[in-house]
Amino acid sequence: MTASDWNELQELLAALLERPAGERSGFLDQACAGRPELRQELTELARAHERDSLLDAPAATLLKSPDEKPDVPAPVGSRVLHYQILECLGRGGMGVVYRAWDQRLERTVALKFLPSHLSSNRDAKERLRVEAQAAAALDHLNICTIHEIGEADDGQFFIAMPYYEGETLKARLARGPND
Repeated sequence: MTASDWNELQELLAALLERPAGERSGFLDQACAGRPELRQELTELARAHERDSLLDAPAATLLKSPDEKPDVPAPVGSRVLHYQILECLGRGGMGVVYRAWDQRLERTVALKFLPSHLSSNRDAKERLRVEAQAAAALDHLNICTIHEIGEADDGQFFIAMPYYEGETLKARLARGPND
């Protein structure tokens, strides 16, 4: 690849990534007309960029704006499938976690939801699915079990896992070592 080819690839990739997902195919049709290898390379680079952006960026960067907290996908007292929402345990860039009652198996669980603005994002759903599969593949006393990965009636994705009483990691770290 020549320096000129490299510069063209960088410029086209930057232009591609600036466009909304729905406009990218048309852009590639036009920019790569008669050059299928270039189109394939740009497509793969864009996918890798999106995947790396989701996996490597701080989760908070996936929020709609820097000051916005994730919305509440399941109000306290509501039902999501066979789970009764009891309380909100915490919020972060990749979702909201609730304590809930599993009405089928009569046990307390934790439900982790993607924020609604990410529930329609295929890559975010895939990240949640991969997270659930990775945790489900492990069998260790210090790693929580995944009971279910599901989708609520309104399209919200969630992971159901055991609920453990205890303090937050932030609180534990604040106590310092050997406490």
